Amino acid sequence: MDHETARGGVLGQSLAELGDGVGIELPGGAKQVVRPCLVAERLDVQHGRRIYRRCGYRGSQRAGTICAVADVLLVTDADWIAEQCEAALSGDYRLHRVRQGADTLDAIELVEPHLVLLDMQVGNMGGMAACLAVRQEEGMGRLERRPVIMLLDRDADEFLARRSEADAWLVKPINPMRLARLVASTLADAAAPA
Repeated sequence: MDHETARGGVLGQSLAELGDGVGIELPGGAKQVVRPCLVAERLDVQHGRRIYRRCGYRGSQRAGTICAVADVLLVTDADWIAEQCEAALSGDYRLHRVRQGADTLDAIELVEPHLVLLDMQVGNMGGMAACLAVRQEEGMGRLERRPVIMLLDRDADEFLARRSEADAWLVKPINPMRLARLVASTLADAAAPA
């Protein structure tokens, strides 16, 4: 046990001690552990709600008002992609990271991100399979619908992104300005009334 947050005293464990949980990596190499709730003051323990230790930005101040910060889940095992996404998004978004595609659904359930960034080539489950799994869970009503942006290796992968029902995509190498604009416009489109 190593950390207590200001929000309700959630205790976390190292990734080696975790067992069946999910490890989430934050900007700067900090790690947070997604696991069942151990200690809680204002958390829903009665319904078995799973929580995680948060580190990161609480909000940004612009023109004297506090703006809400959207959570973005990044699914990639490539450190260079994580660094580029962090550089592009860290000022305006709270970035969470998982390294394995198979952890995507658990991380979405626990983090409840506003948007998911999926690398096309990620470890044990590719970005296309992870996106299809997310859409299947949403279709069955087990997850709320959220936008998914895929990070593609080449232009020809656009076909795969369309087939996996991604909302948007970007071909690597990542241009930080284009990524920031794409995330902002995708979130705005998702928030617009249908």
